[in-house]
Parts: sequence; structure tokens; C-alpha cells
Amino acid sequence: MKGSRPETPSSATHAQREKEIERLRRRVAEFAYSTADDGPAFLRAGPARHATFEHTLRCTACEMHSKARSAADGPAMDQEVGDLAEFGLKRQLLWDDWPIAWSCNVRREQGKPSRPGSIVLRADRQWEGYTFGFYGTVLKDTSMPGLPFKMWYRPFESGMALAVSDDGVAWRKPALNLVQNITVVHQWTNERVMQVPSESNVLPIGMELTLGEHLAVEPLDAPSHQGVRYIAAHSCLQQSEERWTDVCVAFSKDGLQWRPYRAGARVPPASAPPAAAQEAARRRRHNHVAESVVPRGLNAVAPGPADSYVQLTQLEDSLVMTTRRNFPLSEPNFKWRGVRGVRVLRHQGRLPASRVEGAIAAAAHEEMLRNATAWDLEVEYKLDMQYGVHEHLRRQIYSLTITKLHGIFIGLFAILDWPKDSPSDPDSDKVRLYFATSRDGLHFDLSFIYADQILLPPGTPGAWDHGSMLPASRLVTTETQHMLYYEASSRVHEERFAVGEFNKVGLAAWRLDGLAYLCSACPNEQVWAELTTRRFILRGTGVEVSLDVQEGGELRTCLLSEGGADLPGLACAEAIPITQSGSHMKAAWKSMAKLGSLFGSVIRLRFRFRSAHIYAFQVLP
Repeated sequence: MKGSRPETPSSATHAQREKEIERLRRRVAEFAYSTADDGPAFLRAGPARHATFEHTLRCTACEMHSKARSAADGPAMDQEVGDLAEFGLKRQLLWDDWPIAWSCNVRREQGKPSRPGSIVLRADRQWEGYTFGFYGTVLKDTSMPGLPFKMWYRPFESGMALAVSDDGVAWRKPALNLVQNITVVHQWTNERVMQVPSESNVLPIGMELTLGEHLAVEPLDAPSHQGVRYIAAHSCLQQSEERWTDVCVAFSKDGLQWRPYRAGARVPPASAPPAAAQEAARRRRHNHVAESVVPRGLNAVAPGPADSYVQLTQLEDSLVMTTRRNFPLSEPNFKWRGVRGVRVLRHQGRLPASRVEGAIAAAAHEEMLRNATAWDLEVEYKLDMQYGVHEHLRRQIYSLTITKLHGIFIGLFAILDWPKDSPSDPDSDKVRLYFATSRDGLHFDLSFIYADQILLPPGTPGAWDHGSMLPASRLVTTETQHMLYYEASSRVHEERFAVGEFNKVGLAAWRLDGLAYLCSACPNEQVWAELTTRRFILRGTGVEVSLDVQEGGELRTCLLSEGGADLPGLACAEAIPITQSGSHMKAAWKSMAKLGSLFGSVIRLRFRFRSAHIYAFQVLP
């Protein structure tokens, strides 16, 4: 047994599940009589109208979820062969089972957030409209002295602006003087024509477009040799193409001025490209609406859809890009955007395994300059593990954003629950935020989604964040906490841009390492729980643990041989109990034994605890 996770599908009571199934039956009947939707005009004449529906014949999420679980589980204690776990001096988060070889009486739970500052950004400038908020990014970034926090946010429907902060709670909107007295017409919400003065905080990107240009900013691991610090994926759309956005990628030295990786001409509509182009599209495998669809937006590097977050993530050897994937349906009427899902593309260029500062960043930049359009499909999926082809009427993936931390990829899934269902049901048409983990940045464990365990609970009825939510593209981690910025409104998803009420940006926070934890699986937490790590080479001289201890609780740290035998003086019986909470609690033993003599040895750690929540551990130098 390892860290017990929520079972999939959701473990709700039988009565709750029967009620949900009856509600789904009603929705299926209603959907059968809904209006057909052939999509944008350029798709109607092409083969997308006759797209195959192979995705309806298999569970697209099952294989992805299974791969994520297998990668995170690792070998059991009695099945470990070959490579050792590479713990090194890295923090080992217990948000999945990868560090664990064996456990007893252990379950995994999500941490509880606080809301310091609650609302941290409002639409308080005359040019900020009803589409205010995210898509956007928040980074803790020291590249600009005195301004450690930056927020790229959406001031109006097709623009980006920058706010800055000293502490991540109190934000200000600096006069950047980057645009010259532009005029903005808000077409989505029929808002007034608004003048943006030159002393605004608006960035010179995206304002000529009807939709899109919402940047998901990614910091490079170090500035490239050319001084590039940031890359960003975003949507791009030419005005003549209603309801369609392609994928664009840009780079920047300062986060203010952005340049596209590919400066190409708009591609005119075509019923079919040349045979060579068709074969290239098949070979790249990144076009999933129809093989005849080519990128249409200015500077596009890949065809859409890109009507939610488009995010670049730097893996160890390559760049990947996460986008929306629209799966068509015909039940019986054709709908080109029947189910919202996820598509992950991997760039064909490979990054070096270099430890030289800035080398990987420089290589990533050079690869994108060399060929920004060389993307292969890695994985695509929708949520269909519980109700199959009809699950889109229960839940859909609105967006997925990814943050890497200590070897784990954190997936923030924005899930649209009961889309367009009856407003009489309080949970209808709401976007909720869920937490998932991955070890490869491609495949995510969906357990918390299917256990209906929301990462960030909505506000109380009538509160500003009781309706739909949308997270920033990254989680921010400081020395003491994890910070999640999110856009929220009091309205349902379909009404989130209603004229007369502005969205707001809020902040939620978790204690350091505290997005998830292990605790006793027994209702009586005084019962002992244990977990034993995988084999690893000891590269340090101490061990620290991140934990919360309740009254009467304790944790003991034990060292074991490679085979699992107690090491003299370092066994659980010799351990000094840790009885206080903290993120850096050091292990000690009555014998005053030191770990220096074991440096370079293959060992295991065992943690024995009760009435405690354990978040992470780390070998100290």
C-alpha cells in the first residue's frame, strides 16, 4: 500500500450518485434536440464537417490517467530493481507516490487554503472593461529591482496590461507609456468606446484583434545569451475569422515589449492545401480539426483552437505546449466544439542536458527561432472516465495550466461543471478549480477531479467569487507559501462578461508544501501510520521534514538499510519525536548519531507518525 488517493470515479453516496445519473439522463435527452453548430465559416466548406468521431469510441482520459498513476507510483518495496531514486538534495513533495516504496494506514488529502487579502485587483481604470481579469500570469521575479511580483492581466477583451507589487497582496498599475492614445471598442459586451491614454499600464500587444493575445508568460531558467528572459504562448486571430483562434508564440527581454517567433503573412482561406502541405500536416500531427486547416492568424505557429490558455512548459529535454482541443460531436446534430478538452504538443527540437546557467534557456530560444512550427502531437484527451461519451454534459476541461516545482508538475484544471444546465441548480455552469500532479508534464493524475474535491472552494452564495473562477497560468511559490491568483465573478460561466458587473482578481494561499499531505487513514489519528521511501544514495548529512502536528501527535524519522533493516542508532526507537509544526523540522536521534558516516550509502527513510500531516522531506547538505 502507498499513499491512498481518492478513488475514481467519485466516491459519493449512492443517493447522490443516483441523483446525478438522473440529471445526466435529462441532459442527454435535451442535448439530442439542441441546435447544430458547423463552426466558423471556413470550416463549413471543408472536411471538418465530416470529421470522424473515433474519440467517442474510446476513453481518451483513461490511458492518460493510467500513465500518470504508473509514473507516480514507481516500484513497490519488494519489486525495486535497477535504478535508484534520485533524491539528491531536492525537496521531495508527498503529493504523489513517486518517493514512496511502501506505506501503512496512510491516506492523501488536499490542503486547505486561506485567502489573505481576498480581492487584490479590481477594474478601477476608465479603460478597463467587463472582460477584466485573466487569462494572465503572476510571477515572483527579481529581474526588475524593487518589483519582485509581476502580474500580466487582461484589462479589456483583446489587450494585456501589467501590474506590480512588493508583497503580492498590494498591487499598483504603473504608467508604462508604451501605447499612444489608442481607442478600444469592446465587441463582446457591447461596451462603450474607451480611450487608453499613453500613461496607462497597457502593453503594446493584441489591441487590433477581436479576440485573443492573452499571454501565458513563462520565465526561462536563466536569461539566454541574447538576454531573453520570458517566452509566452497566446492566441492569435485575424479579424475576418469569427470564433477561431490560432496559436502564436512570442519572446521578451523585459516582459513589456514582445516579439513573435514567426513573422509570417496571413494565410488565405483554402478548401485544400497542396498535397505536400497535407502530408506535412499529417507528419507533424498537430492539426486535429481537419487536415486542410492551416494556421490563419498573423504569426501563427500552429493551427487552433486556442480560445483558452495556450501555455509553454520547459521539460528537461524539450518544450511542450498545452492548448484547448475541441472534440466534435454528432448527437444527432453536428457540433464542431462539442466537447472541450486538452491537446499537448511537443516541439521537435531537443534541449541539451547542460548544467551551465542559461544554456537550456538559450537552446530553447534558438530552437524556436530556427523553426517555431515544428510541433508533434503528444497527447489529447477530454473527461470521459465516468460517463463516457455523455460526460461532457456533466463536466468539461475549460483550461489546464502547468507549474513545475521540485520535480512535480502541478496541473491546475479549470473544470466547467454542468455546462449550460438549468440555472435553478446551484452548481450549474460554474468553472471550478482542481489540482492534479504529473511526473512528466504530459500525463496527469485526475483522482481529485473524479473525487469532486475542489482545490479552491467558491465563496458563499452572493459573494464576489461564488460564480465561475479562472486561475492565473502559474502557481507562485515563496519561502513560506504557495499563492494562487484567480479571476472570479458572482455569475455563471455564460454570464461572466455581463454588462454592469466587473470580474475581480483574488488570492488564495497554502502553507509551504501544503497543497496536499499524508495523514493517518484511520478516523482515530492516534493510530500510527508509516511510510518508507524508495532506495536512494545519501548525498547529505541531515534530514528535515515539513509537517503539521496536532495535539498529542508526533513524527519519528528512521534510517534503514537498502534491504529495509534498522541502522544502529538511527532506528525509530532511537528517534527523538518531532512534536511541533514547521516546514523545516530537523530529524534527530537519542544516540546523537550523525549521518556523515553514511554519505554515499544506499539507504531508505521511514517516517512513523500519528496525529500529524506530513507534506515533504528533504536531505540536507
